[in-house]
Amino acid sequence: MRSKLLALAVLVLGTSALWADMGPPRTVRIKLDFENLADYPGYDFYLEYGLGHGDPAASPHLARVAPEAVVSLEGAGRFSGVSLIAVPHGQAEPPLPKSEHDQEYQEWLKSLPAGTLHAPLKGIENDYKFTYRVAIDGDHLSAVQTASHLSQSDWFLANLCLIVPAIAISAFCALIVLWLISWRRRRERTKEGPVREDMRTQLDS
Repeated sequence: MRSKLLALAVLVLGTSALWADMGPPRTVRIKLDFENLADYPGYDFYLEYGLGHGDPAASPHLARVAPEAVVSLEGAGRFSGVSLIAVPHGQAEPPLPKSEHDQEYQEWLKSLPAGTLHAPLKGIENDYKFTYRVAIDGDHLSAVQTASHLSQSDWFLANLCLIVPAIAISAFCALIVLWLISWRRRRERTKEGPVREDMRTQLDS
């Protein structure tokens, strides 16, 4: 019986590890707000980041950032760092990248005029809303995080696909344990029956 319980424990641990590796991809929900983009009308701002299954760098994304607008980065898969790009105003809209090596997207990057600025956004975590303040000093672009706020509803939605299966697996394993305990008790009672009958026969004789 102990060997069966040990095998059950191994099965539960193996199932948990398998679910961690092969379960549904993580849902990314990040919101970014920039306080003062309107102070720099001579630039158009974009966010560049990676999001996708496998290597996120192989799935680049680009999002336009409008002044006084909150940008939502959403999708399923792994997430890489975010960079803010400031392009001199009046340039053509960039194409949506299809892959890391998308030719049209790479041509747009190469054709960016002098004066295009880049700044990585630091301290980003999933399910949060972040506020940044931008500064351009000559040829240097910086974005300083001024506030962060955890969205409880977004956290719940992002983890719901993991919580429900985990509860179901735990309940299933608990039922198996209860069934094994009940089966063992029935088996012991079955074995005790003939022994008691033999004892009664010996006492009667």
